Amino acid sequence: MSKPLRQLAAKCSGIPYTTGSKIQNEYSLINKTLDDLSEIMALKELEMKELSPMLTNNFVTWLFSNKSATAEEITKKMKALKVDFPYPKFCVLALKFVWKDNSIKENEEYEETKAEAIIEKCINTDFSTGTVYHDGDLFYVFLNYNCGNRILPDICINAVNEASENVTAYMVIGPEVDNIFQVSNSCEKIVRGLAYSYLYPDKHIFTYQEIEVYENTPYSHELLVNNMRNSLKCENYHKILSDFDAVIGSLRSEQCSWQAVQSVLLPLTAALNQFIYGKESGNGISQDPTKDFSNLDDFSQSMKQLLLEKNDMDSQKDREESIIINRAKKYISENLIDPQLSLETVAKYLNISPNYLSRYFHNECNITFVAYVTSLKMQYGRKLLLETDMKIEEISRELGYSTPQYFISKFKKQFGYTPNTYRLQLGETDSYQEDSSPKVVV
Repeated sequence: MSKPLRQLAAKCSGIPYTTGSKIQNEYSLINKTLDDLSEIMALKELEMKELSPMLTNNFVTWLFSNKSATAEEITKKMKALKVDFPYPKFCVLALKFVWKDNSIKENEEYEETKAEAIIEKCINTDFSTGTVYHDGDLFYVFLNYNCGNRILPDICINAVNEASENVTAYMVIGPEVDNIFQVSNSCEKIVRGLAYSYLYPDKHIFTYQEIEVYENTPYSHELLVNNMRNSLKCENYHKILSDFDAVIGSLRSEQCSWQAVQSVLLPLTAALNQFIYGKESGNGISQDPTKDFSNLDDFSQSMKQLLLEKNDMDSQKDREESIIINRAKKYISENLIDPQLSLETVAKYLNISPNYLSRYFHNECNITFVAYVTSLKMQYGRKLLLETDMKIEEISRELGYSTPQYFISKFKKQFGYTPNTYRLQLGETDSYQEDSSPKVVV
């Protein structure tokens, strides 16, 4: 045997991986060593294949945790983990779950893990491989594939549908790139794109191109919001609901940016809170409806329900005030010439405070209590002028006035004539009719 072969045989005998069986000669030793090493290499390759998904997951986790990593850092990490991707195209998906039943949230971790596993199964096909990365309430899906742009949305739709047993899934598909170094560039925008599920809760898949359109569409909302504010000032509930629907419909139909949505909803909600709960109240349905409601439909329905309830309450209040005012008017009419008639005596009779009665009169009759009573007294004095021979002094005393001059001045303010002139010039042609809507006499 030549010297090189003897040296090779000596090396083989010193290799610890070879079997300890007795070898007949150097040639057999070399052959046996090569067979053993081939077997070891096959086992190592199988081991690496089994570890590959874990190493890939480790790399993807690192990549999403270091979105600003340079190409050199990414290459170094891939070499260290021996990560290689089989397909030429890459894409990142952003995903979030909304619970269909809040009671399921007790098993939130289990349900999310199950949904994550379902999605990972759907995105790993004969022409795509993917990894799901969980970051707080969000999920990133790292996708490596070799299929057309038409097939990719189908994969995503299938994943969303499969995972929707107990949750509603929303997904944004990032741009397709040919270089893994560009993968993390779109993460911020696709995560921001998930916010549009608030506007379009029935749309479960959003593309990067759609988000670009939303983000760059100009939107002017001042007119609609001002209309809404004016309706609130007028307390016209029919107009309020109509204007509210117009604002909500406009946000959807105009495909406006998320920033525009917030610039409309935040001040609008503040105005509605003030209208429903009052300026001094610390209550409110929400300070930020984009955070307190899962979508625009839920916010709209809740706000409209509150507006309808307030309308019912205000209508009931108006009916109660109307009843109080009618009772007050009846009492005043029956006690018009009573010297003790006053705001306080009427309020006591109605078992309410004088301040409440004064405010009710102003709201219901658009007239003060004193002006109302004075007007009724002038009408009664007019009746006495036309239907009796009572002197002005007697009528003045009948009405409870201390001097005829006061009666004369008030009468002239309401009817445009002094009592004597009214009796002389109009007594023969003007028959008395009670005015149910007294004029203001001050």
